[in-house]
Amino acid sequence: MSAETQPGSVIENPGKSFHDQWSQAKQTSISQHCKSPNSIAAYEGDIDLFRKYLLARKVEGWDQLTPEMISDFLGYQKSLDLSPSTIRRRLATLRGFFSVLERQEYPSASECSEVLDSIRRQPTIKDHLYRESPPTDNELTLIYAKIILTRDKALFRLLTNGIGPEFVANLKIGDVEGQLYSSTSLLKVTSSYHTHGRIWSAKAIFDQESSQDLKTYLTQERDRDLRNPGAPLITSLYLKDQSITRPGIWLITQGWEKESQIPCNPHRLNKHACLIYAPAA
Repeated sequence: MSAETQPGSVIENPGKSFHDQWSQAKQTSISQHCKSPNSIAAYEGDIDLFRKYLLARKVEGWDQLTPEMISDFLGYQKSLDLSPSTIRRRLATLRGFFSVLERQEYPSASECSEVLDSIRRQPTIKDHLYRESPPTDNELTLIYAKIILTRDKALFRLLTNGIGPEFVANLKIGDVEGQLYSSTSLLKVTSSYHTHGRIWSAKAIFDQESSQDLKTYLTQERDRDLRNPGAPLITSLYLKDQSITRPGIWLITQGWEKESQIPCNPHRLNKHACLIYAPAA
């Protein structure tokens, strides 16, 4: 689609200031990536932090925004010795923001998106984000002890069984197999993703404790949705008919980390188990 017909594009709104265009793009990005007030606040804060960084460098137009500025910004964030989950969230926020800009054909957006993808793969960033040791059984026990909500206990079990946040956000009730009202039945959860025209899937077999937490969540809080296999498995607390978002999952795990004083993010919890994805039949 050309910029002449793309809704919200810069060329379609030549009279708008850079500030107004930025604000419009930010609100569009937030509406597409966030649902809960906490997710919205964190997402908006990350974008505003990047905007202040650009203002300090007197950037007042899209043509002045360069990929090097994004790289410098994230490098500066890393130098602050922030937690891996915070840096990861800010990187994900910027990727989501620039994906919106790219679809609306803002100048520099595609180049910036490519830089964000390359930064995500840089060893220095990956060292900080991914090369954490798996949580010990004792750490998992201490983290779990701080979780109050039934929904969040189910989320904890999904993450510690190797299902990543991007997959959790897309899980449906129909992806759960097993007898929900049997105390001895173990549950199985199938997660999948699409790439290059193929569907890849993996099946996590829950142990007794994990199965029980998921059963409790589904039978006590989601009983009205059990006949709808297409309903989201883990929902937002504020929008009950919509799935939890990836930023929302990161915020929840940050809360667990704060309460337990144990490094906790979705990727570290995923390391407790390993799922191997294969082409779906």
